[in-house]
Amino acid sequence: MGAIPVQNEGSELAGMRAALRVLQKGGTLALFPEGHICQTDKLCPFQTGWVYLALKTGAPVVPVAIKGTESVLPLGAVFPRRGKIYMQIGAPWGLEKVWRPGQETMAALNMRLVSQMEQMLNEN
Repeated sequence: MGAIPVQNEGSELAGMRAALRVLQKGGTLALFPEGHICQTDKLCPFQTGWVYLALKTGAPVVPVAIKGTESVLPLGAVFPRRGKIYMQIGAPWGLEKVWRPGQETMAALNMRLVSQMEQMLNEN
């Protein structure tokens, strides 16, 4: 499926470089900004890797909120169960390409995404 692991010890830098190459060639990535599976129905803290990739390449960001996964694949389950999953797709963000993204800019954009995702998850 073309997955790029970035959480394994020692593979984070290689994963980021691979992700940068995909975006620089005009490809698409699906990223999970929490960086792991949350064990609650609330958002876990977001990592800033997605912001770095978007700013470094100028790639648009399309926020997607997914609800219902905890009943389809509960923690510890090996196989998914039948159930409904809901996705809400937000409007794309156009970000300017930045040679060296600063920590403050990345933190602000990270908080913006957290806010938007919380709002999307609370709708309906």
